[in-house]
Amino acid sequence: MKKTFFLLCSALIVVGCAQKHPDVIEFPVFDTSNTNSIEIEKIEMSDSATILHFVTHFQGGWITIDSASYIRESGKDEKLLAISSEGISFNEQFYPSKEDGATFKLVFPPLKAKVTKIDFIESDCDKCFKFWGISLLPDTKLKFMKIPETIAVTELPEPGFSADSAIVSGKYFGYVKDNSAQEISFIYNDIVTGDKKTEKITIADDGSFKGKVGVNVPGLVYSSLGFPVFLTPGKEVKLNIDLKKKARFQSQIRKDKEPEDSIYAYIECSPLTIGELVSLASTINGRDQAAFFRRIMKDAELISEMKPDEYKAFLLDLAAVQEDSIGALPVSDNLKLLKKLGVQDNLLTYMSYYQRFKRSAIAKIKNIQDNKKVNEIQVEKPDLNYYDFIGKLQTDKFSYLFNFPGIVSQLVSIVSVDAEIPKAQFEQFTAKAAPLLGYDKGIIFDAVKANFYGAQISQMKFFTDAEKEEIKASFPDCPALSEKIIAENDKLQQLIEETKSNNAVVINEIPAVVDAALFDAILAKYKGKVVFVDFWATWCGPCVAGIEAMKATKDELQSKGVVYLYITGETSPLADWNRKIPEIHGEHYRLSNAQWKYVGEQVGINGIPHYMIYDKTGKKVSEQVGFSSEYVEKSKKELESLL
Repeated sequence: MKKTFFLLCSALIVVGCAQKHPDVIEFPVFDTSNTNSIEIEKIEMSDSATILHFVTHFQGGWITIDSASYIRESGKDEKLLAISSEGISFNEQFYPSKEDGATFKLVFPPLKAKVTKIDFIESDCDKCFKFWGISLLPDTKLKFMKIPETIAVTELPEPGFSADSAIVSGKYFGYVKDNSAQEISFIYNDIVTGDKKTEKITIADDGSFKGKVGVNVPGLVYSSLGFPVFLTPGKEVKLNIDLKKKARFQSQIRKDKEPEDSIYAYIECSPLTIGELVSLASTINGRDQAAFFRRIMKDAELISEMKPDEYKAFLLDLAAVQEDSIGALPVSDNLKLLKKLGVQDNLLTYMSYYQRFKRSAIAKIKNIQDNKKVNEIQVEKPDLNYYDFIGKLQTDKFSYLFNFPGIVSQLVSIVSVDAEIPKAQFEQFTAKAAPLLGYDKGIIFDAVKANFYGAQISQMKFFTDAEKEEIKASFPDCPALSEKIIAENDKLQQLIEETKSNNAVVINEIPAVVDAALFDAILAKYKGKVVFVDFWATWCGPCVAGIEAMKATKDELQSKGVVYLYITGETSPLADWNRKIPEIHGEHYRLSNAQWKYVGEQVGINGIPHYMIYDKTGKKVSEQVGFSSEYVEKSKKELESLL
């Protein structure tokens, strides 16, 4: 009896001491989230409702909030679905307008008093806003796991091609199993095809990951980690990322931030630290090049009077100032080199734009706004000696840059060859380029040679067995590159053959009609059916994302008779188009540039992806420019209503 009484008293003490959430919690602490676009600035809790106050952190775009949004006690399955909203309408585009961020509220059912930690889930779609581990108690202190902080900085590797893949491993600390980021993406430019390639590494339930990325050369690649990564074929890079620290660092309103929150990731076996990699983001995403362009355009009127050599001297001076500025930075030699390479990439690009810049400058002075007339302005073309500065650039080390294949293509364009066979093209290139560079061997020359062979593959001119042997002999010091060229050739050739026998993918001939009747002629083939039209391009990220996101609903609707019609133009390289369409079931058309321009003007295409829905009579029912996750369900319902 005494024992029972003691246990009962103990239970009462525990219940009496259990923490309860207050009525209001401002700037709540949370473990992690998948967004920086919105934040929770206050939570009100009463017996009748739970109200989440949000603030947005961007302008110039829009967001939507799904009506299936819910909150739940962290670690529990029971969902408390949203009841209403204020300041935003569910499932509709919301355009924040205030400079300091617009606000809105979402109302949910009341929480139990004992609940002290919740999750906010804006429906269960992959791209929806999510916050995990939101504390409902004041003065909450996060507990962080101990993360290995050893940083072994390596030397920059020697430039060169390899058949080996780079290896990326590591762990997300504080990882949530239902996090929308279930994989890490790495994007790099393929040196043979020139295409952007995306490879993904799956994140395990415990947050760990390990996988291969098939980069051709050591260098910078994009990643979905929030910073670029320097990868080397055959070598492993290890990463550890603290998601709790990252979320706290990226928050604009939290009050629990610490001075060292910016150090939320650690990297091993890399020639650059995380901080250095973050600083290189602008070098590979085009912001540095855009800044270089703006600096040039400040002197547009002076450029209108410049001869080629004067323009060259002008740009060389600009580049020298930037390189001197980089040299004075208190950073590592590795970082200085990569930043200077970025400047040299910009220099090479804009040096090649002499004619374009001078035309633009003259047009500005004479107030010529018609693009056709601007292009008709006569401007002398620099001779090859104009490019003698290239020999002073660190050309082989350009392979460290994300834009390396683009630089190679630019060199090919500058030197200019008129032969049709890759071997002869390379011989012409070498004869002209060697005097400029001061040498005739190395990674740049191997890359140019690969570019010529890759161009032949892109034109669907596949190699004979004899040509394959010639390719092998052409790369005596780089067999990995010749093997890759032949593998790309064989893979594309096989893919095209398989596509021909794939009934789910139909490649259509362009109707033999005048451009004015072309789109109607295409649609006429599908009269009597509901048609979903997608104007897209292989290089358009939102287009490809939309196609992937609609795949499941498309499979369902195609079985009910809906026709999916995909139209692109010549800006989608033929080889790249052939690589992508086997996975895009439907009817395909690839228009010429002139046809695309005419059809685009005819139907009013001002951006892609551009979607149109037609009923069985051939009448256009709706259209949308741009992809959003909400459009998947919206278009499905609309198509089903027309069947």
